[in-house]
Amino acid sequence: MRVRPITDDELPGYIETSMRAYAEDKHTNGGVPLDEAFRQAEQETAQLFPRGRLSPATRC
Repeated sequence: MRVRPITDDELPGYIETSMRAYAEDKHTNGGVPLDEAFRQAEQETAQLFPRGRLSPATRC
């Protein structure tokens, strides 16, 4: 297996997929109402990926 940095073209899809999965997990396993879970996931994702880009905190 080879690990490589995510490309700029791949990042939007990764962000969307991860945010949806995170919201669904908060709802299913955390009991958070689904609309609230999506709101929280959007806010937290925006902190990690400002303007849809990697932040210094998310770069390796």
